[in-house]
Amino acid sequence: MRDIIHREVHRLSVSNVATVHLDTQWRWTVQDTIREFLPATLHRNFDLLERYPFFVVSFEGAFRYQLMKEYYPKEFEELRHWVALGRWCLAGSMLDAPDVNSVAPESLLRHILYGNRFFQEEFGLRSGDIFLPDCFGFGWALPSVAAHCGLVGFSGQKFGKWMAPAEIPFDLGVWQGPDGEGVIAAIRPEGYGEGLREDLSQAENAMIYLESGMRGEHTRADAVSAVAGARVEVESACERAPWRSADCEEARSKLLEAEQQIQRSRMGAAVFFASRAQRIAEDVGSEAQVVARKGDAHFVTGRRVNLRSGPSTDATILRVLTRSTPVFQERRDGEWVLVRTHSGRVGWIYGSLLDAR
Repeated sequence: MRDIIHREVHRLSVSNVATVHLDTQWRWTVQDTIREFLPATLHRNFDLLERYPFFVVSFEGAFRYQLMKEYYPKEFEELRHWVALGRWCLAGSMLDAPDVNSVAPESLLRHILYGNRFFQEEFGLRSGDIFLPDCFGFGWALPSVAAHCGLVGFSGQKFGKWMAPAEIPFDLGVWQGPDGEGVIAAIRPEGYGEGLREDLSQAENAMIYLESGMRGEHTRADAVSAVAGARVEVESACERAPWRSADCEEARSKLLEAEQQIQRSRMGAAVFFASRAQRIAEDVGSEAQVVARKGDAHFVTGRRVNLRSGPSTDATILRVLTRSTPVFQERRDGEWVLVRTHSGRVGWIYGSLLDAR
């Protein structure tokens, strides 16, 4: 997710970058990738993109995009939409993730040529980086190859704990090849798939970092006022958009954290969390205004209701909508209703599961 911190703490930005990495074949076959992993990648991330307005995700490997286009053409068209919005980022430049130690530079050049050519033809965009999270070893010519292909960045995952042969020279810097050409490289990735097991708002090092850009700028009165104002906005927005209950709970948790930071005399951090809650409230309230302005919304009455590709229980499930989600009726076919969601997704719902209120 790309979090943009509110104006009160505009000097500090916190980014949590979502990325998808999928081996085309590892402990599974290419057929498994096509049948299971590619549709899961598409549908799960489409759900996140619709639910969270600031969620941005990247996915590397043009070959897997080619498989998506061939086997899931409808989803591929939706993917074009998210790419055009800048919410789904094309990463890695290469056709697939090759070994970069033993192959000739010509092979790497062709990987980049074919990969970015596909991106350009299908999306009108090119990737600007080499992203190899699962390669062991990187030849010294790689930055030169990347630079001569017009790329500007490199990142990998197999450094540090994954047996880097020498001391890592920098966290973020310029990696130069034998001819002096180079790319910006991020080469200290730390963890690999361990999961986040602590609340960063409670982690001492994270809090020191958060407050380093805010210490001394906010008084207790500032913090209390920020929390009170954010609470009013959160409750007002959530009352008008009950279908956003998950986001409302997230906003309330930010307010609770802000109050705890005030008790710890961390006023800058309190303002930070209050501003995050306010940002969520602004997004929820904006959606509520759109729904109210259209005036013809129906609301899902079931706890979890399937949005299908056709007026039949045999049709493909496009989305699962939760209770109170607003939809807009397009037309009826017997007991089924063709509806459009707030985000523009169109599908069929059984009519008895809708309420005009």
